[in-house]
Amino acid sequence: LLEIFERDPEYKHFLLDGHTILIEDYLEVRPDRRADIERVVQDGRLAVGPWYEIPDMSLPSGEALVRNLLRGHRVAEQFGPVMKVGYIPDPFGQIAHMPAILRGFGIDRCVFWRGVDESLKTTEFMWESPDGSDVLVVHMPGGYGIGGPFPLENDDQFEERIGFIRERLEPLAQTRTLLAMWGSDHVAPQPELPGLVREVNARLPDAEVVQGGLTQVFDEVEAQVSREELERRSGEFRSGQRAHLLPGVLSARMWIKQATFANEQLLTRWAEPLTLWSGSLRQQLGEAWNEPPRVAGPPSPHPKEAKSEAGLIDRAWRLLLENQPHDSICGCSIDQTHDEMRPRFDQCEQVGEDLTQHAIRRISAQGPADRVFVFNPLPGPRTDYATVVVPKENGSLPVALVDEDGRRYECQLVEGEDADDRTMVGFVPEVPGFGYRAFEVEHGESSRTASATTRIENDSSVVEADPRDGTLSVEIPGTGVRWTGLNRLVDGGDRGDEYNYCATDPEVFVDGPESPPQISVIENGPARQTLEIKMTYRLPARLTSRRKRFSRTVACPVRVVVSISPGVPRIDIRTEIDNRAEDHRLRAYFPTNMKVDRASAEMHFGVVERPLALPEHNDTWSEQPVGTHPQKTFCDVSDGHGGMMIANRGLPEYEVLDTVDGATIALTLFRSVGWLSRFDFPSRKGGAGPNLETPGAQLLGVNVAEYSIIPHREGWENAYEQAHRFAAPMRARWNRQGSGVLPGAGSLVELEGDGLVVSALKRPEGVDQDGETILRLYNILDVATEGRVRLTEPSSRVDVVDMKEELLGPATVEDGWAQLALKPNEIVTLRFEASS
Repeated sequence: LLEIFERDPEYKHFLLDGHTILIEDYLEVRPDRRADIERVVQDGRLAVGPWYEIPDMSLPSGEALVRNLLRGHRVAEQFGPVMKVGYIPDPFGQIAHMPAILRGFGIDRCVFWRGVDESLKTTEFMWESPDGSDVLVVHMPGGYGIGGPFPLENDDQFEERIGFIRERLEPLAQTRTLLAMWGSDHVAPQPELPGLVREVNARLPDAEVVQGGLTQVFDEVEAQVSREELERRSGEFRSGQRAHLLPGVLSARMWIKQATFANEQLLTRWAEPLTLWSGSLRQQLGEAWNEPPRVAGPPSPHPKEAKSEAGLIDRAWRLLLENQPHDSICGCSIDQTHDEMRPRFDQCEQVGEDLTQHAIRRISAQGPADRVFVFNPLPGPRTDYATVVVPKENGSLPVALVDEDGRRYECQLVEGEDADDRTMVGFVPEVPGFGYRAFEVEHGESSRTASATTRIENDSSVVEADPRDGTLSVEIPGTGVRWTGLNRLVDGGDRGDEYNYCATDPEVFVDGPESPPQISVIENGPARQTLEIKMTYRLPARLTSRRKRFSRTVACPVRVVVSISPGVPRIDIRTEIDNRAEDHRLRAYFPTNMKVDRASAEMHFGVVERPLALPEHNDTWSEQPVGTHPQKTFCDVSDGHGGMMIANRGLPEYEVLDTVDGATIALTLFRSVGWLSRFDFPSRKGGAGPNLETPGAQLLGVNVAEYSIIPHREGWENAYEQAHRFAAPMRARWNRQGSGVLPGAGSLVELEGDGLVVSALKRPEGVDQDGETILRLYNILDVATEGRVRLTEPSSRVDVVDMKEELLGPATVEDGWAQLALKPNEIVTLRFEASS
């Protein structure tokens, strides 16, 4: 490309696919070409950004999408101006909050392809987020490669292609400017393009072909039509009517989704906030600071500690973002592509865990000695289950933990680390939001308890396993609510590929074990009660003739662990299955007995409501609609009086089935397929990629899924905090040495207000010293809310900034609290400067 630019000044423009990671990769090999890239970017011939890499939109978290754009801008700005167009050429569906995210970076223009249906009659329209943020969209109905096929060897072929584009786009366009993307996957730039443009323009009596950029397209569109004249659309776009949506990617190679979730939680809930807090405390305490030794090597000298932490966090985010391009995170590539994702996830986890553990040690060392410190990464006081390894005392075992006010929390022994001098215990403490609480250990006589019963219960729920099939019944004391048949594992054949699920013909389901399960209570103490259910599912070994499930079966051992704790209104479940079968999908069913026509699910920065019924459709659709949808940490069915929420850790696909007995939530645990793309099943027209075998996508071996049943009154608004708590368990650590400077409990941030969810708590971008804090939060509710927030360290200034962390204006501050007034689903970012 650079050589083309050098040879031909008429080669006016090239879009570098909307991302910047390509530049970093190229310069690792050719650092001598940096100045050449700077020149063509600054001349406007090469458009770079706004993304770091073009991600899938549904699978990364909302915060990960923000960090992607943040890094993309940072890299692009090193070379010249950033392309301020939200370029979303190929991701599989559009999320409702994308206009708000783009606006957070000063981007008010967007192009995309997939997800719209035939009700959209124009290529230009306004797209609005739930908070009212909007962007001007130029839709690409012919996709991001309408200029193909390649190569075009002469001007006759080129003219023919221009005619096809006009025929396709002119009926939909509201201006004389048509957007025709001239490129596609794995296609090099065409050096002959300027000559072809000249030749064809000499023949066209009523049009002109221009080699230009997206910014030019939007400038011309807006010169011909005002935004007020355009149709307005809101919400997500997830239709397969006009183009493949490819929804099966939500459950292909489920381990990728789980690793993505785990690392996003690690960085945003733990590594960033705790390194920020430990650095802030060191600055506050000065000479009173008690630096603990690192587990390996000497402690880093201050102030280099902050610089090192900032660099490590930046490195961890880069590793994570490198795994979020849509063909990577979606699990729809060849096996080698996904095998190479594993070390990036592992390295990200290693960096995040090292930073987190070091910060926990540093903070704990400032508190009282010989204490258990429990940390809560979420806003608001929280009562939840935690485990910790503590010392034995002259052979006696821990029986309780006592907080600074003398409140006593009974504990119980837990299977795990056990030695002559220490053991693991579980207990249910109350811990302040974004804070810690220290506990003294009380020793005495303690033992592990177990029994052969099939029932566990506490103040929140009564749970019993059915001895016939291992399903659960749940009763909520004092409410009259009782559900049966919960967590029924239902396995069906899948003749699809990595992109799409397709049922076998005929459908053959396995919905119970081959024989009665083994059920026992393996924990029955004051802090947690746990059922263990062991059973064997006998599943068809694979497909036969690509249509039916094989008559031969294989035994797949299953272990289900169900836990409840007093004061915690959840039923937490861990399901392990040794998958020895191929070509199938395993889901967990939860009958709600509620007659509803819609269900809710958490998405990026808010909650969406979707109908249970499929849209009216016919065989002309590019892809037949399905009932599965994306989610973040929960989906929910409510009837106004109460409801059932199913929370998850990295399981992004669900469906709500409309049965004669009411709505049933179906949570996908994993999907097992053996092809990247196929052309021989009815749910999708044509292929979605190359016809290649992918044995790694069969997920043979042990698969683990973690999820939780959360009963609640009224709507999801009364339960989402429990879903977030399930997603982010508390952490605890025994600390022998402490200076006693900090009290027995403390917080980094205090937040008040209904519906306020924190998305980020970190150092500002590019800042490698302590003293400044970025806090991003949003209103998850669909009504306006008010609140207030402050750091426990006094602030000299609080500003409202955009997502790029650039100043918008001062925040309103009263008595040290920043005042908050958020529209429905609005996202706000604050920047705090510490008092000197």
